[in-house]
Amino acid sequence: MKAREASALRDRAERIVYEMAGKECDVLRDVLAKDCRRETITSNLHRQTGQAAEGYNVSLQITLK
Repeated sequence: MKAREASALRDRAERIVYEMAGKECDVLRDVLAKDCRRETITSNLHRQTGQAAEGYNVSLQITLK
């Protein structure tokens, strides 16, 4: 896979993750939260012996119902 193609795939994957994170508060409000707001979203990339492991963390501030 060429570098340009790999970059485009990574950009697409990041966009999907951020869209999912953007919907988390809606789900929490429906199920258990009285209020919710996104605090942070972080993205980390770690490469180990030819393997790439990507991780995303979403921090939410919620008030329970």
